[in-house]
Amino acid sequence: MIEAAKKVTGVDFMVKYEGRRLGDPPLLVADSQKLRARGIFLGSGVTWNPSTR
Repeated sequence: MIEAAKKVTGVDFMVKYEGRRLGDPPLLVADSQKLRARGIFLGSGVTWNPSTR
């Protein structure tokens, strides 16, 4: 994500890696059903779903 943001913005910003904060979940997964229902896809041939992480 960071490299993609740098590429899109054209800015080579500094990145500081830190440990997890208290209360941060160990894993986040988004539900893509709304995107799929609207015909919005992540790219040609993308078949990602949470079970194929």
